[in-house]
Amino acid sequence: MTMTDTPTPLNRLGRLMIDQPLLPLIGLLILLVAILAILNPGVLSMFWAGNTIKIAIPLAMLAACQTLTMLTGGIDLSVGTVATIAAYLTATLAPMIGVPPAIAIALAAAVVIGLVNGFGIAVCRVHPLIMTLGTALIGLVGPAARACGFSRDIRNDLPLGVYCFNSVPVSTWHSGDVFARAYVRWLEIQQSVKFIQDRLAAFPGGPVQAAVGPLEPNRLIVAMVEAWRGEICHVALTDGAGRFRRYKIVDPSFHNWMGLAMALRGQAVSDFPICNKSFNLSYCGFDL
Repeated sequence: MTMTDTPTPLNRLGRLMIDQPLLPLIGLLILLVAILAILNPGVLSMFWAGNTIKIAIPLAMLAACQTLTMLTGGIDLSVGTVATIAAYLTATLAPMIGVPPAIAIALAAAVVIGLVNGFGIAVCRVHPLIMTLGTALIGLVGPAARACGFSRDIRNDLPLGVYCFNSVPVSTWHSGDVFARAYVRWLEIQQSVKFIQDRLAAFPGGPVQAAVGPLEPNRLIVAMVEAWRGEICHVALTDGAGRFRRYKIVDPSFHNWMGLAMALRGQAVSDFPICNKSFNLSYCGFDL
């Protein structure tokens, strides 16, 4: 045996990583945890570990299902939207009909969407990428949705407070392009100025602020507001002591990034900047 035939430690390590692909991932995880412990001393605890596991379990379930889909030769781009719909239905219906029925309805909605995808792929022979991409687009919100002709505005769909008595006209356009998004924003600026002027002219008397009491224990709260990019959903879960146990925010950008991808199909690279800024999405808002 020559010297060139003798495997070096580096070669053996590379071979081990190829044969055991999970080892590099585990090593990277340990390294990241160590860096976190160095940068934030005392952050590692049983509470941190439990909370991390709670967050990781849903993602692991989605990743396992997506892996199974890819092993069968397909891909599912609608999984994020379907998961959001199921979570929204559960959070919205649970206070009214209870947790088990709300979960059942949410799962039924996910099954229906899955059957639609399956019918399109297996029967109509639509490519999985195209079929699930189309399903994912049902989450378009805000000016991006209204620029496609959808009259979708939380202030009108789920009015609360002053919006129960003073509605804001929904500004829409039909073409779904850069002009439509700019035109809708221009219309909304005019409507917003008029709404503010009307409210100032009829401003009621009374205190300008009110004291906020403690949070109710063991409650699930859902709040939705229409922000300038579109609807923002806040979901809070309190523990037995009335403290926040979990808090989740869904930004409009989470829904609209797929709309940007569809708008850029077949377009020149030079069209990207203006199209991208017409959506004006948030990178960190997608990761909330």
